[in-house]
Amino acid sequence: VTEQSDYMVFEASWSAADLGWKEDLEEETLRTQYILHWNGGSKPWMEDGMYADFWRPHREAFVRLCRPFTDMWESADIEASTTEAFAMDAGQPPASGPSTTMGGSETVGEQKGVILAKAPEKCLGVTLVDEWLDDAEASQCEIGKTYGCAQALRGASSMWTKEGCQGLFTVGGKTTACAGKASQCLAGALPQPTSTCGIMILTSYFTTIVDWQRKVRVAGTFDKMHKLYRGVMQLGLNASMIYDDLPEAMVQTYANDRWRFVKVNLDDFSRRYGVNDVRYFFFQRLVLEHEEWATVWIVDAFD
Repeated sequence: VTEQSDYMVFEASWSAADLGWKEDLEEETLRTQYILHWNGGSKPWMEDGMYADFWRPHREAFVRLCRPFTDMWESADIEASTTEAFAMDAGQPPASGPSTTMGGSETVGEQKGVILAKAPEKCLGVTLVDEWLDDAEASQCEIGKTYGCAQALRGASSMWTKEGCQGLFTVGGKTTACAGKASQCLAGALPQPTSTCGIMILTSYFTTIVDWQRKVRVAGTFDKMHKLYRGVMQLGLNASMIYDDLPEAMVQTYANDRWRFVKVNLDDFSRRYGVNDVRYFFFQRLVLEHEEWATVWIVDAFD
């Protein structure tokens, strides 16, 4: 398949663009279009979204289409690799017994067979990667108070959370989800869907090409991709993000078995292609390399 033959050209009259920013579009004209494109910042699902009445019927149809699968998505939860929860009042600190030393690490007590490490200087093995909060919610995660490292007596590496702290952590270098009023989670525990069907989410993050809509380059920050990343991790999905130039520390921090960063060279294709076009050539490469992907969803990371 060549670059010239792997796409189809639709008549321009089929498509209406700029619904996410342009205020003077004729509604009668929009009703005759086959494709409506909300490029721009005012997406129709936002509070200040534009032309939402055109989008809403399609959204409702999509919900009806997906209804057989919603139970599966909503029931995705932390897999059964977590050990028993702490038998403590979530509003109280962990019960402390005599100070103990285990494996050379000073501790501050025991609870149901769990050794709680003194924090923060004694809890270097647990790092908060992404706290799962609602938009208006204040942070609940504080090292040593609402989360910390723990070592089960049988030697398994683990951590604990309580009092509403929930999110994504690294435990001994393993990406770990831990949530609940009083939970202990083994290193590597991640949310699992009730079923799998070979779905891969593809997205892109380019920082060296000028965005033709905003006339600027996009900065490489986690905040730009935060909502998509959190959704993927909470629902137990899989995503691959192609990128040209992102901070190495950001890639190392957020990469794991569920979220892959794939670096690409934009010079492989003509620079006349914009950010919305060139990504599809790289997506095609990935699809051809991964026969195990049964279904691919392409999404915008920033929406």
